Amino acid sequence: MPENKKVNIDDVAKRAGVSIATISRYLNGQLNRMSTKTADKIAKIIDEMEYVPNAAARQLVTQSSHLIAVIAFDIDDYFTSEFFKGISEILATAGYTPVLFDSNSDAQRERELLKIVSEQNFDGLIMQPILHDAAELKELLKREMPMITLDREIEGFPAVITNNETIATQMAQHFRQQGYERMIIVTNPIDQASTRAQRIRGIEAVFSDAPILEVPQHGQQDAFMVSGIQNLIARRTEKVVVFVLKENLLMKLLGAPGRETLWHNPQITFSGFADTNAFSLLTKPLALVKQQPYLMGATAAELLLKKFSGQAIEPRTIIPALFHK
Repeated sequence: MPENKKVNIDDVAKRAGVSIATISRYLNGQLNRMSTKTADKIAKIIDEMEYVPNAAARQLVTQSSHLIAVIAFDIDDYFTSEFFKGISEILATAGYTPVLFDSNSDAQRERELLKIVSEQNFDGLIMQPILHDAAELKELLKREMPMITLDREIEGFPAVITNNETIATQMAQHFRQQGYERMIIVTNPIDQASTRAQRIRGIEAVFSDAPILEVPQHGQQDAFMVSGIQNLIARRTEKVVVFVLKENLLMKLLGAPGRETLWHNPQITFSGFADTNAFSLLTKPLALVKQQPYLMGATAAELLLKKFSGQAIEPRTIIPALFHK
């Protein structure tokens, strides 16, 4: 064999005197479909010829890429890195590799990514969607593909979520018992995520008149939040909880210029959803809701693998969050 010629599966099959299909079965571990003698012979020839299986060629035979698309809402979030870690570790045990895409909290970008995923040979999809119309999602995908949604719900697709409404109610009840009379909800656009509406419903079960400060997804979010909160508390004297529905917004708020008057006001406390331990460094301890993103990602991967094997799965799997007082 010339040194500059790459050995392919056909070369190995000819040398071994077997079919390409037999070589493919060997490479995919289907040794029960051949004799021990044949398997040993193929192994020896592969070693002698220094054959490296071509992934694209294997896909043609098996009709499987063993690649899983993962579309995240915002890869800058700690939540994303943790759920992707959970996905990766579970999929690796089954021989699958996840490929991460970032919609960057942009619905149009998500549409483009869904088109890309549908045109490539991905075996399945796990996504943290912005779009919430099932019909549009199916149209964009163009082909049947096993899919799990994560941290969001879309009718007709299995979802892994936090107990958003229940944990928000528990948190609100805690602050009511602590003597807080008012809660200000700070969130990114509500219509971008079903989970935000669930959390707000949980809070409103306790603080029915809680004002909502809806922060634009992009732009000067820190200044917007500080001025918005100052306007909402102006000329009021009751004890107030500022509850932020997303960790990176809470970080921006507590690091924003001008937030000092809010932070040092004894009538105001801050809380929110936060999955990192960064807030433990603050001089004033905060009561926070912690999700379990690693477990959520791992669970989504396990459900996808079950779908591959034809097992029935529940339409909704809830991974409880924890309220750290």
